[in-house]
Amino acid sequence: GFAKECKQKYSKSVFNMVCKVFRCLPITTVINDKIMVLHAGIDGKDFSLEELDKASRTNWELHPHHAQKITPEEKKRNSMITGGLWSDPRCKKGLCASERGAGSEFGPDVCKK
Repeated sequence: GFAKECKQKYSKSVFNMVCKVFRCLPITTVINDKIMVLHAGIDGKDFSLEELDKASRTNWELHPHHAQKITPEEKKRNSMITGGLWSDPRCKKGLCASERGAGSEFGPDVCKK
């Protein structure tokens, strides 16, 4: 994936810098108080825009093995962020875990909620 290619073409330090920059970018934006726009999608878990806005952008873990000793609040924050960055739409109804190990795959019925 991206990490491997970046490290091969450039260096591990360049990849780490890219990760730091990504942590500074917004997760979502809202257009005309009606449409929420995310990089990837939703993970199917309920959360408010206020909760997402309060979530720390610099203190979260993508990989579960890095986040073994986290509180329920931190787990929810991680889910909101990884869902917004790594989830993917699919044609089938419903929600399932993503093969990437982060986020989920969601159908059109999930979007309507």
